[in-house]
Amino acid sequence: MKKNYILYFILGTLLSISLNKLHVNAGVGDIYTQDFSNLESVNDDFSAYYLYTMGGQSEEIPIESDASSNTHWYLENNTIKRKSLNDDINLSLGTNSFAILTLETQTYVNFELTVDYKNGGDTYFWPVVAFRQSEKGKYFLEDGAGVFVQNEGIITLWGGDGVGGPFESPKIPGYTQSANEWHTLKIVLNGINLDVYLDDMTEISYSRTLSSRFFKEGYISLISVNNSSSFRNLRITELPILPISDKPNQDLIPDADTDDSLNNIGTKVNEIDELEGLEQNNESNEEKRGCTSSAYISFLTFLPLLFIFFRVRRTR
Repeated sequence: MKKNYILYFILGTLLSISLNKLHVNAGVGDIYTQDFSNLESVNDDFSAYYLYTMGGQSEEIPIESDASSNTHWYLENNTIKRKSLNDDINLSLGTNSFAILTLETQTYVNFELTVDYKNGGDTYFWPVVAFRQSEKGKYFLEDGAGVFVQNEGIITLWGGDGVGGPFESPKIPGYTQSANEWHTLKIVLNGINLDVYLDDMTEISYSRTLSSRFFKEGYISLISVNNSSSFRNLRITELPILPISDKPNQDLIPDADTDDSLNNIGTKVNEIDELEGLEQNNESNEEKRGCTSSAYISFLTFLPLLFIFFRVRRTR
């Protein structure tokens, strides 16, 4: 009888290990939606962080259900909103004071994302959509890249290593920004090709071919940069991974326009690197396949033990 207990224990342990190695990934065409109506759902899917300045350590913070709560993010009327705590939203802070929401249940390579956003009237800084981030709770200039719209209607792409910037679109005709005005942003990232739509979902407002170094899997975050920003109606569709087409180098873009809310903090744009012979078979996908293979191998390892177990039972 004691031998049976030992075999039960070994078999149960190996089965648990093999199942834990299985990683459930969203498939092509899978759609994630979040209407920010249910606090439990939001907390299940997102981690929230506050970071005072670049290079610092993000502090994980709660998401609450009303404006009176002592936190940076709260839900109200199917919207997630940032509020000021201890005067941490004001013009004197400049491009510091970041409240970050990272979708932690899924990472993406290629995707189509739409979200409604609204700027607060307390500063002229921005709500940002960040993507391809290696870590949760990171600022987009330290990890990944971000897209946002300046008050003048200038779509801006800016990121860390492999992205650079800021890269800016011309001013979008008719764009206005007020404290109570909602806008819709759509981002389509397919390999190294980035298309951004603003309000008009039928016409591309800004496009850029990214560096091949930026082809990777990562988290998506909604970030408020020193602003009482709001987000609603988030929708993300996972797109297939296809071979990268060879592209010529893009022409250099001039320094960021100094007549905008970035002022003179723009940096000179570097050339896009060559893409000869590259394909979209990133390491993360190899890791995914490896996880499934490992689970399969683990399953096979305890088949002999099953045989021994039943052999022992038969001889009793």
